[in-house]
Amino acid sequence: MPFTIQPHRHSPVQVPISYSSGPFHGFGTVWTFSLTGYRLSVDLSMREGEILSLSVTIPNKHRIKVTEATVRRSSDNEFAIETTKIQKRTKSRLLH
Repeated sequence: MPFTIQPHRHSPVQVPISYSSGPFHGFGTVWTFSLTGYRLSVDLSMREGEILSLSVTIPNKHRIKVTEATVRRSSDNEFAIETTKIQKRTKSRLLH
């Protein structure tokens, strides 16, 4: 795997997530996140390149919705996603 510099700092967390891709829905845990991506462990694995939407419950019990993300790496029941579409309000909440 080539070395890449991440454009945003990844923060460690442990928060619940729900996600969907077409008719498939799953639940899991976010372990790290940044403005551009997340690392998850999940109950329903996804393949690299699949598109999904997410709802993340952050520590203050609010939800962040990501309208579109792409699976970039997948291994068993863990995967890394890249945020490809996010609302401006959600983006500003994550920056805060």
